[in-house]
Amino acid sequence: MQLKTGHTPIRNYKRCLEAAHDRQVIITVFSSGGFKVEAWNYFTWKDLKIFKNKDETFKGVALLVYGKDEESYWTHITPEACKYLGVTNMIF
Repeated sequence: MQLKTGHTPIRNYKRCLEAAHDRQVIITVFSSGGFKVEAWNYFTWKDLKIFKNKDETFKGVALLVYGKDEESYWTHITPEACKYLGVTNMIF
């Protein structure tokens, strides 16, 4: 997909990350999880489900969107987003 400006979405995404510095976690979690902006008001650390391999190494993360709301649902976030959240180094 090519935008009118000649930039691809990936290139624009990378430029946003470079400019964001301390907001990289917001950009990566939001773009990989695909949820609405108002969902940020519901997130807690309990909404993260961390998966590990049999050898106890990090495998991935699922994120519960809208917490205990009746319309809650699970989504997965990218390894890059997990890195910015700091969950790849958490003790299980």
